Amino acid sequence: MSDIPQAPADGRSSHWQLQRIVSQLRGAREDWRARN
Repeated sequence: MSDIPQAPADGRSSHWQLQRIVSQLRGAREDWRARN
């Protein structure tokens, strides 16, 4: 169902988590910028 690797030892998994955090931070910053 989901092609996201769940194993924490997998390099792709940590890379995906990093990408998700970066996208969340970017979205929050754009949200803040739109409000101000």
